[in-house]
Amino acid sequence: MGLELETERAIGNLGMVNYQLFLLNHDEEYLAVAIKQLEERVDICRRLRAPTDSQEDSRRKAAKAQTATAHEAIAFARLSLCYTMQGHLDKAIGAAWDCQKLAIQSGDPSKIAFSRLFYGRALLLNGQKEESLAQFNPSDGYTPVAALSKEPCEEYRGYIREMIDAGADLTLRDTSGYSALDFAVYSGDGQTQDILIEALQRQLGQDEVEQHRLESTLRKGYRELFQEVLRPVLLEADNRSSIKRLRQAYARTLATDEEKAHQFDAFKYVRFSDFARHGKLPKSSENLTRRFGDDDDEDLYVIFMSYTWSKKKRVGEFSPDDMENTKYHQMMSALESFLLEHPYVDPKTVGIWLVSLLSKHLASMPIPSLNKCLQDWAYIDQDNRDIQARGVAALPMCVAQCNAMISITEDNYYERAWCCVEVITIRALERSYHAHGWYEFEYDARQERKVLRDGRVTEELSVVSAKVTVESDRPKLEFLERQAKLLDISADT
Repeated sequence: MGLELETERAIGNLGMVNYQLFLLNHDEEYLAVAIKQLEERVDICRRLRAPTDSQEDSRRKAAKAQTATAHEAIAFARLSLCYTMQGHLDKAIGAAWDCQKLAIQSGDPSKIAFSRLFYGRALLLNGQKEESLAQFNPSDGYTPVAALSKEPCEEYRGYIREMIDAGADLTLRDTSGYSALDFAVYSGDGQTQDILIEALQRQLGQDEVEQHRLESTLRKGYRELFQEVLRPVLLEADNRSSIKRLRQAYARTLATDEEKAHQFDAFKYVRFSDFARHGKLPKSSENLTRRFGDDDDEDLYVIFMSYTWSKKKRVGEFSPDDMENTKYHQMMSALESFLLEHPYVDPKTVGIWLVSLLSKHLASMPIPSLNKCLQDWAYIDQDNRDIQARGVAALPMCVAQCNAMISITEDNYYERAWCCVEVITIRALERSYHAHGWYEFEYDARQERKVLRDGRVTEELSVVSAKVTVESDRPKLEFLERQAKLLDISADT
């Protein structure tokens, strides 16, 4: 009895060997033996799942039953393939449905996605295309194409091609924002990536395909950089110094990993003393921007300034502020209020991080205008579109390396997509690691002036419904919103 799990696994493996032999030489005997062995595996798994009066430890019994359930689902999936080869499509559909019921019982999205392959495939071969597409393109985004892209092999690539030919939607994403191409890139399988990109080129325009490819590559970089390098630092017990160590870890990674350095921009800031002395939002040509690590900045306290661009523009100049430098003065008032309320923060150690800058609007500008603006205003280091993309991609990482964020709110602040991304990011950090602070600088009717207070907006924010100046920016913002979820330890990413 104690060896039944090992026995059913061995029988199932033999069944698959015989199925593979049938595929090689088309000898029906191998197929018949495979079916018999897989049916035997189902029987053993069902016995293992059945309640017993044995004195075995309850946790051990539960674990055994869980394993048996998973193995029974696998057996039904393989039986579906065998029945299909026999031409018994009704049996194939029944076996695939039994597989899916067990997968749903497990509650595991990956197992459910795999079951959708076999059930959808059997339905498709039976001429039920609409029903099969409901399996290939599920509303929750856990697609069988994505599931197979996690563990690529020649067999799975064949199934992926079948589903694509049937009409699988490769743009679908699961609840954590992952697509099939994301998983293929993360697995490092070039053949699967080529299949998916070629299919996307048939479904989308070239610019959209390139956006998907770039996002998948960046997503891999985010997972590796944040989950493997930065998150462990933030989870350390001493959150008072974790952000300092986070900057150090980020800088070390970019210095030693050429691929990451190409994907993400370095962490930069402006000294508060320089910012205060300057009297207006500084341009890049004024050389106030510093790169972390170049100076004595180990005790740096960086404040991220989040704000909307001024509605009144400077005459003849592309600028986030107006002729009266209203945005700059609002920032100075907010920073002075912050320092008064946080006397433990030494003004000499304060740095300012500003996203103003043209990361918010440049991606779709004509090249001559783009180059002029980059020369004048960009805080994010930019000489061309590739480098500008690095700065935009690094936005969530840069927010994570700031000690605090101050939102300079206006009536439309929470309607703007860029502001939503910044607030979504800081809220994820604040509730997950308790090392960051978020504040709003907004108008108080009683005091008839703007005041600083703890960030209080709790409603769900989303880029999908927010406003953008340039609509072509929305996919980039949706991508950044998905990356913010990686920062949240309460999110299952």
